[in-house]
Amino acid sequence: MSQHDMNIGNQLFPATRADINTALVALASTSSGATAPSSAVANQIWYDTSANILRIYNEAGSAWIDLCTLDQSSNKVQSITTVGLTLGATALTVTGSELNKLAGASVTTTELDQISAITRGSIIYGNASGTARLAKGTSGQVLTATATDITWAAAPAPAVAAITSDGTIPSLNTNITAGEIRNLIGAGTGNSDSDTVYSIQDGELSENNFTNADHSKLNGIATGATVDQTNAEIRAAIEAATDSNVFTDADHTKLGNIETAATADQTDAEIRAAVEAAADSNVFTDTDHTKLNGIAASANNYTHPNHSGEVTSSADGATVIAGNVVDEANLKISNSPTNGYVLTAQSANAGGLTWEEAAGGSTTLGAVGTYGLMQNHSGTATITPGSTMAGSDLKYHNLNYSISGTTAATGTWRVMGHYLSSGAGSLNGITVCVRIS
Repeated sequence: MSQHDMNIGNQLFPATRADINTALVALASTSSGATAPSSAVANQIWYDTSANILRIYNEAGSAWIDLCTLDQSSNKVQSITTVGLTLGATALTVTGSELNKLAGASVTTTELDQISAITRGSIIYGNASGTARLAKGTSGQVLTATATDITWAAAPAPAVAAITSDGTIPSLNTNITAGEIRNLIGAGTGNSDSDTVYSIQDGELSENNFTNADHSKLNGIATGATVDQTNAEIRAAIEAATDSNVFTDADHTKLGNIETAATADQTDAEIRAAVEAAADSNVFTDTDHTKLNGIAASANNYTHPNHSGEVTSSADGATVIAGNVVDEANLKISNSPTNGYVLTAQSANAGGLTWEEAAGGSTTLGAVGTYGLMQNHSGTATITPGSTMAGSDLKYHNLNYSISGTTAATGTWRVMGHYLSSGAGSLNGITVCVRIS
């Protein structure tokens, strides 16, 4: 027997494992215990060990529903708590009190078969053999009893006494005739078919015979009805009738408020004036139409937000860079700066900007902005002043046709004179160049 609130707390693993194991034991034991679980949830099963009753918590979360009672000593289901019971595909609608009526009775299979064969109009009854079923009879038949059984039989013809002229009834073995009825009513003689003659005296019988038509008319008159009714009674009766459409004083007042010659038709202007005069009519006017035509397709009512900081904007969306705020971090430069370098435009580098030494500001051999007496080793015979050359095609020289070692230049150089030929041993391949990058 174990119960758990089914809530695993936030705790260290050993305690968590113990908590989970306790919850699993509660599930396996159907939360069994002498008292109900303290934190029950809808549709939770609980075995009440104090009463040996299996219960389920209702979906409203307000009460326990008894399912069945168990006999723990005999290991059987003692009772099932239910209004109706379904066995297989057959629903039993018998109530508990009806089943209790069979307590102690011995119902045989044959008797149950008789009950299951009941159809409309059939009868179950007891006879000398036990329980029997009598099928329905035909139209007009009546039940006839015998010494040991009952059966359907044709209804016998009605028998009435033969009435004599003196009003006596000698026997009950023949049907009464029309003559006998007249004899009884009119005190006539014999079984004559002639009409009975009555004497009419003052204050007694009248010649106004009461006919079938008079009887139907009388049936149509309500109990307590009178011939004379007041106007108020007549009006109340008419107003109480369905679809009476009584024309009342209020109707007369309404009719008086309608203009003479008024019609149900109204002009467009009249209809529009009536609509515009109504509250919340929201009439779409020509001005509204003009305004709508002035709005571009897919336009919206968006207001551009203003920006602050180094780059600002106004409501129209235009952006402005504030003065004295653009720094090195905001520029796209291809290399890191060195103190004293200047920013130069170099389209071949990232961002088109490069940090370089200022032209003429350095005396370091081969530095940007320095000059050199260079011999052309590119193999190109003629190069005009102002052209650029790669430093790898140039070597330092002197006017004695000798190269200053084998050191080649680096970077990019601008030719400041003419190269008329190239190669060692030719003065035409020597001129002054300046390094530009």
